[in-house]
Amino acid sequence: MDGIWQLPPVMKEPIFERAGFLPSIFVTVIFAFSAVSAKAAILWEQNFSGSTDLASYVGTGANQADGISTSGAGLVWSIADDSLRALRTGNAGAITINGDDWNAAVLQVEIRMQIADITSTYGSGLMFAAGSGFTTGNSHPGNALTHSDFGINFADGAIDTYQFRDHNTGTNLGSALQTGQWMDVWWGINNSGSDLTYMKPDGTIGTLTDGHWDLWVKAEDVWSQLGNNPANLVNTGTVLDDFKITYQNASGDILFDSIRLSDTIIAVVPEPSTGLAIWLFAMGVGGRRFRSERV
Repeated sequence: MDGIWQLPPVMKEPIFERAGFLPSIFVTVIFAFSAVSAKAAILWEQNFSGSTDLASYVGTGANQADGISTSGAGLVWSIADDSLRALRTGNAGAITINGDDWNAAVLQVEIRMQIADITSTYGSGLMFAAGSGFTTGNSHPGNALTHSDFGINFADGAIDTYQFRDHNTGTNLGSALQTGQWMDVWWGINNSGSDLTYMKPDGTIGTLTDGHWDLWVKAEDVWSQLGNNPANLVNTGTVLDDFKITYQNASGDILFDSIRLSDTIIAVVPEPSTGLAIWLFAMGVGGRRFRSERV
């Protein structure tokens, strides 16, 4: 069972901290899951530090996107400071990752990003979607192809702000955040056929209902739960094969430091006061806590 104890590297230069002991409840879980052959798989990950050539991140190779596209000169993609940068004044663009038949029972999306500047206001100017049959076009996938999605509202003002939004229900999520700060986005989607119990990023235990998703954002060094099993009202997609980020409304400057897609729900656990890592297990797979070097 070598794979059950390993989790591939995440984000940029992650630091793993292994605990010197495990609470008895987790020891019990370890033995209960030791007979399970499932492995946590990193389906796709990229930290945009390997090259300054944008074209090198697009193709059919491992961890290459199927498309980093734009409909015109009004949206420019580039590599800047080991990040993927999207500068928009018009037109539309997208990052498309077609999973080659992942058919994942669960999908975990982790993104480290920054909305650096906003120059025009628009609701859901930036969209995130998971589903199947996505093309490399520059528009958000239709409801029939989308299993789950959410957006980010942009507000241009004396102080620029943005706010997450459940595109499916049309509900704003959480409070408005100010531009110019790095944030971590954690999005877990359950398509396994049964409810999933897991440890949330804040260290508490929660249930992720089948067919639903949970969204957490870490901004200003605090994890906040923004989406908690929202109802799926309009999306009818049933497969988790593809992932897409679409930037087709509002204007501004966005940086993507890293993107990782996994087939196992493993939350990022806050650092305990003892400095020891907390181990957690979800869907029968073990993983270790990580934190990103970038601040």
